Amino acid sequence: MRPALLFVLVCAPAMAASTSYVQMLEEQSKQWERALPFVERPELGQALTLKKLTRQLIEAIETPQLGEGHKLTTNLLDNLIMRYRHSSPFLQSLDAAVAVPAIENITRIADAIAKKRGFDDSPYSQATATAYKQIYELITKDLADLPLPKDLGAKINALKADIGGVIGAGNSGDSLHTLALGIPLYRKVEALYPDFNDIPADDVAFPVIVQIQGCNEWYGRSFSKFDLISDEELVLLIRALRNDEKLLRTLIEKLEAEPEVREKGTLVPRLIEKLKS
Repeated sequence: MRPALLFVLVCAPAMAASTSYVQMLEEQSKQWERALPFVERPELGQALTLKKLTRQLIEAIETPQLGEGHKLTTNLLDNLIMRYRHSSPFLQSLDAAVAVPAIENITRIADAIAKKRGFDDSPYSQATATAYKQIYELITKDLADLPLPKDLGAKINALKADIGGVIGAGNSGDSLHTLALGIPLYRKVEALYPDFNDIPADDVAFPVIVQIQGCNEWYGRSFSKFDLISDEELVLLIRALRNDEKLLRTLIEKLEAEPEVREKGTLVPRLIEKLKS
C-alpha cells in the first residue's frame, strides 16, 4: 500500500441510533473530502454531485427558517437517500486501491441515515425528476454567468425546453411515459460529453460541467432498474430501445452486471429475458 493513501483508511465512527442527521452528514462530507482527490475525471461529476447533496441537506437543517421538520428539508433528505441507493454500483466501482475505505464509510453513513429516516422506496421512484431538476438548476443558476465556448453555451441552452418537459413528466414518477422522454434526453446530454471534455480542469465552469455530466450519468445508471407496470408496457419500452442499438447494448450490459437486483418481479430479469428473446 502506498504511504500517501494511508489516511484514507481511517474509519468513520459508528453511527449510533441517537446520532443526529447533521453529525452523520458532516462525517459523510469529511469522508468525501478524503476520497475526492483520488477520484478520476470520468467519475468526478457523480462524486461531486453526491457530496453537494450532503452539504445542501446540512445547510437546510441548520437554516433557522427550515430545520429538520420543514417539507423542503424532508424532501432533500428523501432525495439524498434515494440518490445514494441508486448510486450503489457507481460507488462500488471507484478504485478499490484508492478510495474504497472512504467510500465504504460514505455508503454506511447513507444506510444509517435511511434507517434513521425509516425510508422505503416507492415502486415508482422519481429519479428522472431528481436528476434533471438538478441539471436544470446547474444550467440556470450555477452556469448562468460563467463564460463558455459560444457553441457549447448554445447547445446547453437548447436543452432547457426538453429538460422542463422531462421534469414535468418525472414529477409523477418513473413510469413508461417518463422513461420515453427521459432516455432520449439522457442521450442528448451524453452527446455533449466531447464538448464537456474540452473544458480544462482549471476553468471556472469545470466543476459545474462535471456535475451536469455526473447527474446525467447517474440517471443513465439508474433507469435500467425501474419497475414498470406491465409486460405490455415492457414490450413498448423494448421496441423504443431497439431503435437505439447503442443504448440497448449498454442497457443489457448494465443489467447483467448487477445480479444483486435480479429479484422476481423486477424490471431487471424481465428485460434480460425479453431482450434476448
